Amino acid sequence: MLAKLKLFIPTFLIVIVIDQLTKWWAWTYFHPNGAEGSVRAGSTYVWDFFRLVYAENPGAFLGMGDSLPPFVSVLIFFWLIPIAIFCFSIYVLRSNEFVGRNLIIISSVLAGGFSNVLDRLYNDAHVIDFLNVGLGTFIRTGIFNVADMFVMFGVMLLILFMFLDDKKAKANIEK
Repeated sequence: MLAKLKLFIPTFLIVIVIDQLTKWWAWTYFHPNGAEGSVRAGSTYVWDFFRLVYAENPGAFLGMGDSLPPFVSVLIFFWLIPIAIFCFSIYVLRSNEFVGRNLIIISSVLAGGFSNVLDRLYNDAHVIDFLNVGLGTFIRTGIFNVADMFVMFGVMLLILFMFLDDKKAKANIEK
């Protein structure tokens, strides 16, 4: 377990630092109370593929759950999610399923979730979101942040590697 901790903890901390620094940057340069003379929200880049749009999200990924009653919101975002992250972290560290690249990926996913919990703790129960991608005005994502990217890409990579590893195992059995 010590070897897994040496991989899990640095990955977990690096993801949190990256996410929190980008949220600080977004607040500083896009929030109305941020730095004077800063770039303002709504800036577009690469032919409007990337947009920087400041938002404080009371819900989960892409605003899901933003209209929950306060009691339910506190229960989910301040109790259930942190407990689930803690319990799953323990499971990952004790299990033989997550080693090497899968351990790095799952620790990134868990860190992304935890970083959003941290954001809620010192941002009035909101998460800072500031990224939006798409094509023109008709195909666009919701507004998200770097932690959301670690969660989504991490889950996609885990699914992809599970599929590829399963395909490889079946090919070895057929030989």
